[in-house]
Amino acid sequence: MSRWLNPKRVVDIGYVIYGEVLREFITTRRYFLEAISGLIMVYILFMGFFFAGQGFTSHGGLPTLDRTDLAHRTVGFILWLFALNSVGHFSNAIRDESHIGIMEQVALSPCGLIVDMCGRAIGKTIIDTVMIGLVLVTIIVTTHISLSFPVLSVGFVFILTLVGLYGLGFFFGGLALIYKRLGSITIVVRFAFLILTGAITPIENFPKWLQLICKTLPMTEGLKILRVLMVERKPFWSVVGNGQIGLLVVNSAIYMIVGLVSFKYFENVARDRGLLGVY
Repeated sequence: MSRWLNPKRVVDIGYVIYGEVLREFITTRRYFLEAISGLIMVYILFMGFFFAGQGFTSHGGLPTLDRTDLAHRTVGFILWLFALNSVGHFSNAIRDESHIGIMEQVALSPCGLIVDMCGRAIGKTIIDTVMIGLVLVTIIVTTHISLSFPVLSVGFVFILTLVGLYGLGFFFGGLALIYKRLGSITIVVRFAFLILTGAITPIENFPKWLQLICKTLPMTEGLKILRVLMVERKPFWSVVGNGQIGLLVVNSAIYMIVGLVSFKYFENVARDRGLLGVY
């Protein structure tokens, strides 16, 4: 513990995190056109996905929309976009750096790979908040849905939810240190979140055994609370009083602890087998 409280080490960790956050910003700026085209694709996906299933009236072919249902789906879709990026970010970064041959040098950092990945997570979250926030604003303007944004409570729940998602990301990042390419696995998991967390379909429609599995996923409880705060406009203390926040804290803590422990284990295995510098 004293090693982590050493002032010099704290400063070194701060520099590493700052450097990784800065690198995320530089990468986004360098490939800005790709980022913008991604936002446009996401918006088109949302509009096509959520309006395609709507019925049409017999008067002019105008869609009949349930605004409340659309608001619930919008919150689910936006949170899923964060899950889409956070769950696979570490494994993608490790794959790319192994491919170009710098993963071993990064792993030799005195602060360790976990600190390095935490810096990337912070930078990625800041960038995603801005980018996905633009998508959300565009959706609100074009669909005229109404959402409440109590900043402190929504931000607190959002960060707690991301902790669980990045915990899962650490697990896949650890696997990537050994197996290098996990594209198909992470894609399946990330798109499963769109269905199994209640983002587009209420989990109450699933069989009981599947509902139990869905409730253990890192995004499910956070999404439920965000909908209560943003769509139903209930006060934050209502979700504290009924125990939802407690469940979210426990769920996210478990995912983060398991993710960190498994990442460290896979990192040690990769070092022992000499796989850090191998693609």
